[in-house]
Amino acid sequence: MKKAVTEISIQFKQPPLRLLGRACDVIGANQLTLSIQPDEEICLRLNVKYPGMGNKPYPVNMAFNYEQGFKMKKHPAYERLLIDCIKGDLTLFARQDGVENMWSIVDPIVARWEKKPLKKFPNYTAGTWGPKEAQQLMEKDGREWHER
Repeated sequence: MKKAVTEISIQFKQPPLRLLGRACDVIGANQLTLSIQPDEEICLRLNVKYPGMGNKPYPVNMAFNYEQGFKMKKHPAYERLLIDCIKGDLTLFARQDGVENMWSIVDPIVARWEKKPLKKFPNYTAGTWGPKEAQQLMEKDGREWHER
């Protein structure tokens, strides 16, 4: 991808009732974003009524950033992993039976692809945001990719 980011972004559906009238025709969707890498952060983007007499929606962010919240520098991922290993904490390590179960699902898919490859697979150039089909997939439902 174009940027090294790991995050989960949940875009909520628009409510069927438009409490703020026609102003809601152009309102953005509420969104919950869980950022894992490079920064650990949780952000909830909401549309609220702007203070005053009018009925104008206004987007606001409620965010918690782990490093800023605790005012301390975080350890790099491998450093934390090594510390857990030294302490004997195996919670971040995959168990053998779990790995074998995961591969029991993936191996048949890989074998099928090798046996009968797709004729028109939407590959894309490294360093880009992906194939145009990915954009079309989102647009057909009136959605968009979350980019920060």
